[in-house]
Amino acid sequence: MRLAALLLALATAMPAHAADLATIDCVIDKLQPALREQVETDITRNMGEAALRPTYDAAVGTGLGIAAAACAAEHKWSEAAVSAARTYT
Repeated sequence: MRLAALLLALATAMPAHAADLATIDCVIDKLQPALREQVETDITRNMGEAALRPTYDAAVGTGLGIAAAACAAEHKWSEAAVSAARTYT
């Protein structure tokens, strides 16, 4: 019984993760339209240059970091969730 109570306490105390369905679109939703366009431009270019390592405009990394930090504050994400959101958005 104590183990069940401990597990329940740990489960409810854990911060939300970026993969939660309720928050999975948070980072992309917080991007400014111009930054979304830059992401699309970079992805399109990277797809056309398949033999080269993908690159992104510096503004993309900065913007994703700002949006991920805002989502982390809003949803109480862990640092691991913030890192994943910046990387995989």
